[in-house]
Amino acid sequence: MQNKVIVITPEELNEILQTKFEYFTDQLIERLEAERKKDVKIYTLNKAAAILQVSYTKIKSLTDSGKIKTTADNRILSTEIDNYLNNPDNENN
Repeated sequence: MQNKVIVITPEELNEILQTKFEYFTDQLIERLEAERKKDVKIYTLNKAAAILQVSYTKIKSLTDSGKIKTTADNRILSTEIDNYLNNPDNENN
């Protein structure tokens, strides 16, 4: 494998970085707007366990491990349940 050196000016680098920054910013804004449009519900651990059809112990384990995030008052947003269900790395899928 042959190494290649690419030479660009600081202005060119700045333009490339600005373009990428704008792209990722636009993507983030679109995701945030989509989340805002969702009907987000808040569940207790017991209700979330029932929705996922797992025990309270299992849901507690999932929140303790960070696989499902909780609010400050130990509740679970419906978006967190959706994220968990849509993650192929989770054993319930």
